[in-house]
Amino acid sequence: MPLFSSLRDRLRGKTSFLRPAYWFSGWEGISCLPFGELVFHNTVELLTDLNNDVDFSLVGDRGRMTFAEFVRFFKAEGETAMWRVYRYGFAVVGYQLSPDTDKDGNPVTRFVTAMRLLDSDEWEEKQVNGDTFVRAKDEAWRVYVMKSQTYKMVGKSDYGLCKPAIEFLDNTLNASNTSVKKLGAFVVASPETPSGAPTVAKLDPKDKEDMEKEISNQYGLLSRQKQIMLLPKGMKFQTVSLTNIDNRLTERVRLNVELIADRLKVPASQIAVIDASAGKSLSNGGEVYEGDRLKYKTYERLLNKTFVTLAESLGLRVTYTIYNKPADAVTGTVETIG
Repeated sequence: MPLFSSLRDRLRGKTSFLRPAYWFSGWEGISCLPFGELVFHNTVELLTDLNNDVDFSLVGDRGRMTFAEFVRFFKAEGETAMWRVYRYGFAVVGYQLSPDTDKDGNPVTRFVTAMRLLDSDEWEEKQVNGDTFVRAKDEAWRVYVMKSQTYKMVGKSDYGLCKPAIEFLDNTLNASNTSVKKLGAFVVASPETPSGAPTVAKLDPKDKEDMEKEISNQYGLLSRQKQIMLLPKGMKFQTVSLTNIDNRLTERVRLNVELIADRLKVPASQIAVIDASAGKSLSNGGEVYEGDRLKYKTYERLLNKTFVTLAESLGLRVTYTIYNKPADAVTGTVETIG
């Protein structure tokens, strides 16, 4: 039991990288699903998936051990690191160095022995002479902070700038989803007042609650709906249509998806919901090719500002080749001087 409690407490206090972005609550029937988060993640993944098309090469013989660990880290955690850069504006990379002396005490060239992403409970901010630094809580690890250009300029992540569009997508698609779940309508019922009755018919709160619950449970779902409904007293029914919720749904969704795509510099034609709604789906070869070309250009800029810069900070001279790209997307390999 203590082991379980320890694990539970650790997960509760874990970094925001691991916390879910949404919690679901409320009575059944109200949709609160993270549609915007899905669109944002899928759009980012159009870029991060291209890590699988990258091969790094070392220039010269210096730093072979560091380079091997750099490549391992890129393949193992490169996509996650890029995702954090987009989602949070930065990713904290931890690395360990070999001893600076051999067993006889002679100075030796140090190299990186291990690299991995650090979660927020593994690092802390330190104020020194008015400047803020990030350091690992475990002194065995050194830290490199991989920041997005957006974070450097405005102090926000790309996700933060896209938040209005993400919330609008959530509101729009959840409203539509609720309409579908409720079969496009809801019913207002009120007790009928018998002719000549001295007072208006009225339900007490307990009867009202019981009747709403019974009707919702017994007649609200087609899978178990009863064929006959008997009510204890006469009722007047009025049906309110929810179909107007879906008016201009496609236009609203398209607008906000394009806002996200524009912020991330991903051609909107590369996003399935945009391409499909335009009715062009892979029919326009020139547009598809141009979209691929621009996507690879965006990815190359991302790669240079993240992992190529990281390689330089480690003193490596590297080249990279991106495969499966349109012919003019990347002009050969690029050498970085460490």
